[in-house]
Amino acid sequence: MAQNQTEHPDDIVRLSEKFTPLILAHQDYLHSFILSLVPNFSDADDIFQETLFIMCRKFDEFEPGSNFLAWSLNIARKNVMNFRRKQKKQQTNFCPETLQKLIERTSQLKNRHVENRMQALEKCIEKLNKKDRELMKLRYSLGLKTELISQKINRSSESIYHSFSRIIKNVRSCIVRSLSVSE
Repeated sequence: MAQNQTEHPDDIVRLSEKFTPLILAHQDYLHSFILSLVPNFSDADDIFQETLFIMCRKFDEFEPGSNFLAWSLNIARKNVMNFRRKQKKQQTNFCPETLQKLIERTSQLKNRHVENRMQALEKCIEKLNKKDRELMKLRYSLGLKTELISQKINRSSESIYHSFSRIIKNVRSCIVRSLSVSE
C-alpha cells in the first residue's frame, strides 16, 4: 500500500511560520534580482514563482541562522540559468562567476541594510513607554496571542488590538525617521 505523500497540516503551519517571515523580508529584493537578469517582466515573474515554490519545497535544507538571502539568490540564479537553457537563450551578459560575485555583493548590501533597520527598531522600541514595551515583549518575544495577552493583563482583546496598531504605527514612523536621518 502506497504511503500518503501529503504533508500533515501541522507541518505546513510550522513551515509557514518559519518560511513566511523570511520570504516577506526578502521577496522584493529577490524579485528585483531575477528581473535584473531576465528583462521580460512576465518571464521574471514566472521564475520568481518557481523560485518560491522550490524554496518552500527545499526549506528543510536551509540552515537556520545562515544567510537566507544568499540561499534564495542561489536558487533564483539556478532557475534563471535553467530558464535560459530551456529558452535556448544562451547569450547571457554574465558568466556564472560574475553572477556569483553579484550574489555575494548584493547579499552584503542587504545584510548591511537589515542591520541598520534592526538597530533602528531596537532604538525605537527603547523609546516606547514601559507598558507598550511590555505588550511588545508579550507578543513578539514570548509569542503570546492577543487573546492570551488580554487575559494576562486584564484588558479587552479590542483594546490590545488598538494598542498594537498604535504602537506599530509609532515604531514604523520612528524607524523611517531614524533611517532617513542616518542615510
